[in-house]
Amino acid sequence: MKDGRNAGFAAISLLLALLVIALIAFTVIGYLSGRSGRVSAGASRPIERARTVECLGQARRIEMQVQFYSVQYGRFPERLDMFEGLVETDLRCPVTQNRYGYDPQSGRVLCPDHPR
Repeated sequence: MKDGRNAGFAAISLLLALLVIALIAFTVIGYLSGRSGRVSAGASRPIERARTVECLGQARRIEMQVQFYSVQYGRFPERLDMFEGLVETDLRCPVTQNRYGYDPQSGRVLCPDHPR
């Protein structure tokens, strides 16, 4: 009877060892193919939303400066680069690096890539 028990134990341990080796192999193959660094589809939505919020926040900050300018001078500025405190990188979307659109009639600052 001892021989039968040892054979069953050996088969189970062999299957478990093969399972562990298979898991390690799939992990290594996934890592080497570059799939481990990708963001899964479920996680990409919150990341994209955070980028959109960052962009729109910067556009609203610039709009506030436009509004302060209009209160002080009674009109909207002709261009966004008239402000002394803003540098060229402030006038671009932090995500796509495209320049913000500006309507001098309404004072609206819009990102071409992240509509409101």
